[in-house]
Amino acid sequence: MKAWRQTPDSVVAKSVSICGFSDDPTSWHIARHDVYGTKFRMAWELRSHDGAEDDSGSFDDCESYEHIMETLDDIVIED
Repeated sequence: MKAWRQTPDSVVAKSVSICGFSDDPTSWHIARHDVYGTKFRMAWELRSHDGAEDDSGSFDDCESYEHIMETLDDIVIED
């Protein structure tokens, strides 16, 4: 399931900010990881090219936020 790909880029950016991550994703641990770092950086760069630019959703909706967080929990990085 790739439902997370439909999450608007603005929601991802707000989620990252709310969680306290740096605005620079290259400083995150996963970006520097010896196994997953390169794949993460590539995926992060390409995230806005998959049609997830629709800003019509409201981030202030708590149910939407919870749904997004549950969806993000399901992400698996595979080799």
